[in-house]
Amino acid sequence: MTEPIRITDELLRLALTPPDDGADFGLDVSIREALDRTEQRRYWWTPLVRWFGPLGPSRQVRVVGVLVALLGLLLAIAATVGTRPPPLLADGSMFHGGPARTGEMAGPGPVAGAEIVWSVSLAGPLRNSMPALVGGRLYVADGRGNVAVFDAATGAAGWTRSLPKPATSPAIAAGVLVVSAGDGVYGLDAATGTVRWHLPAAAPVESAPAIDHATVYVGLPDGSLTAVDLQTGTVRWRTSIGGAITRAPSVADGLVFAGGEGGHVAAIRAVDGTFAWRAEIGPGNVGTTAVRDGVVYATSGLDAEAPHVLFAISESSGAELWRFSAPGDRELYVGAIAERLVYAVGLDGHVYALRDGTVVWAFDARAPIGSVASLTGGLLYISASSGQVFALDALSGAKRWTVQLEGDAGPGIPADGRLYLGTDVGVLVALAEPAP
Repeated sequence: MTEPIRITDELLRLALTPPDDGADFGLDVSIREALDRTEQRRYWWTPLVRWFGPLGPSRQVRVVGVLVALLGLLLAIAATVGTRPPPLLADGSMFHGGPARTGEMAGPGPVAGAEIVWSVSLAGPLRNSMPALVGGRLYVADGRGNVAVFDAATGAAGWTRSLPKPATSPAIAAGVLVVSAGDGVYGLDAATGTVRWHLPAAAPVESAPAIDHATVYVGLPDGSLTAVDLQTGTVRWRTSIGGAITRAPSVADGLVFAGGEGGHVAAIRAVDGTFAWRAEIGPGNVGTTAVRDGVVYATSGLDAEAPHVLFAISESSGAELWRFSAPGDRELYVGAIAERLVYAVGLDGHVYALRDGTVVWAFDARAPIGSVASLTGGLLYISASSGQVFALDALSGAKRWTVQLEGDAGPGIPADGRLYLGTDVGVLVALAEPAP
């Protein structure tokens, strides 16, 4: 058996550089034969060595290859993150379905019909106040300043806390329940109701708080929008927009949007409280703002003898995109915002589905609608002052079902196949589809 040849640098040098006496050892032939018989060890970097080594392609070809590879990598990244993802649906943790106030919720709610599963009496009324729902627990703040928690499955009561009246729709995150009340804003321990912090105000705070990235944003009666640390209540910044802020602010894309008396609307940077832009949209008060897909929606003329108008405003510049007024200039609110339709509700009893300011369909509830709507699963849930609660097809406006409650019904939270809402006679109810 032929002994294997160990190929060393010295052996290669000797084979490739013949001696001066002209002798031919034949080592070059032996080395080639040994290489042909020996299985070569290959490493993962071997193709790179051949590509970039002296025996590889020319420098120009290698540069073109690297550029093509980089272009392919960039295209792959763009395919993954190039499109803006749709906004996450809220879980009912704050008024109007989350900090952007679009009214769109995770759901689902009752589809084929509805009946009362349970109802409990409250110490005060829930007029236009929405409960907060987190972890199977309903947090309610009523018009007399009472804050309470209930089991969403059964309606069983938990802790209660009395605050100076009135209390607004609560918001909850990271174990802290935030409620605006008669003498300021409170941060309560969600598990026990214990007061963690209190932000005092000289007059009742009517603006429902928004929570985003561990910061609470709330409008105050002195016309200032305030950012507060969720856990400690420490004020991070305070910016005056002019005119008392009585409706809830909205938060999206690093900006906080709020409107106040006198038709003032502003976009304020969440990081430091500086203005991104300011606009005037007419006399009277400005309703709760809502934002989606780069457009801010706000209504003017509230609480005043003035035309009531719904405005669509550019999120980036504050420029008006379009406007809508109901027949008779009756009071309007932003009901909910879907991907292509905006739902306005008003005291004329109608729901208007709008596309770029044009009415696509309208539904007559035959009673004033003074609260926001909730949207999930292709259904729009609305409440009227007559006590009727409706489920409408979000695309056509067709009525799917209606339920009669006692008193003026407020906005509801669709979740787990139910719809949770309260009335101005102090009743909290859970609606679900009738048992088969």
